[in-house]
Amino acid sequence: MSDTPTNTPRSVAIEQLEALGLSAYAARTFVALTTLQCGTAQEVSEVSDVPRTRVYDAVTELKERGLVEIQQSVPKQFWAISAQTAGTKLTQEYQGRIETLVEMLTQIRPQHASTRAEQLEILHHTEAVENRIQEMLESATETIIYGIYQHPSQHVMSHLTNATNRGVSVTIGVGPQITESTIEQLRSSQITIEHITDAVENPIGQLLIVDDTTACISAPIDEQSQMQAAAVYADGKMNAVNTIIHEIVTARFNNH
Repeated sequence: MSDTPTNTPRSVAIEQLEALGLSAYAARTFVALTTLQCGTAQEVSEVSDVPRTRVYDAVTELKERGLVEIQQSVPKQFWAISAQTAGTKLTQEYQGRIETLVEMLTQIRPQHASTRAEQLEILHHTEAVENRIQEMLESATETIIYGIYQHPSQHVMSHLTNATNRGVSVTIGVGPQITESTIEQLRSSQITIEHITDAVENPIGQLLIVDDTTACISAPIDEQSQMQAAAVYADGKMNAVNTIIHEIVTARFNNH
């Protein structure tokens, strides 16, 4: 299939050079010099349709980008660097720009960082609750306060152990249903154990606070229900639900 004026290698190359920040005249001049290998302003003008007087401006622009060389002869001769070298230079230039952009964006702080949106979410079904609990445990960087009334899964136990290994302070409140063997297993992972009061009168499935900013409290549902468990998840230190969950922790945890 023959090339058309809009999809020839020359036209596509010019289009891409313009997309990379070159002016139209500079892009045409560079492509012309690639064709000529070496040429004067007059020769470039004839090949590129760039006015001869504007060729000098285009060459100056290209020289600043390191894409052409100038021979100080009479008349002056210009030649373009190879396509491969040009590609390398442009790649390095734009990679540097992107790295600078990312660095600067990460240093920009929101104007209202202290009033970020608080998140409140209702979770349904046992699987959704367990997944959120595990995500919270995995994200902890400072503290974990975790109340359990039933034996934790192996996944949860693994997350708790990993948390202590990375220096997170972990405190577990255990209900009367938790066996001594489970408690000893938790203690062996350098986890502080406390006993939860009022566990029988007011049962709660799980109660978790991570880094003092995110909290989740779950409750068991009738075993005949397909959901079996539901929970409230609160993100944000000033979240009212988060505050309530903190108060529940204070009331139910009792040093033993």
